[in-house]
Amino acid sequence: MGLDFDELKKIQKIMQERAVKEVEQDRTIELISMVNSMIADGRKVQTERVYFLALDRGFTEAQVNEVIDKLIKDRIIYQPKVGYIQREG
Repeated sequence: MGLDFDELKKIQKIMQERAVKEVEQDRTIELISMVNSMIADGRKVQTERVYFLALDRGFTEAQVNEVIDKLIKDRIIYQPKVGYIQREG
């Protein structure tokens, strides 16, 4: 009662999708940690600097936008003025 080839392909595809999702989550965590360390002491940071460092580490502009938007939405950071981010509270 072994698995046939099609079932094995389905299982392999599921495992690959999970691995890709885990890598994406790890990268998101890495980017969030980077942003967090830049604003840790409550100072405002130029958004351009965040992009520069993130792009240098292999992130895409879309990934940076997504993380910054999520952090703003979750009220972890805010934009005290255009082009800057800062920790809430």
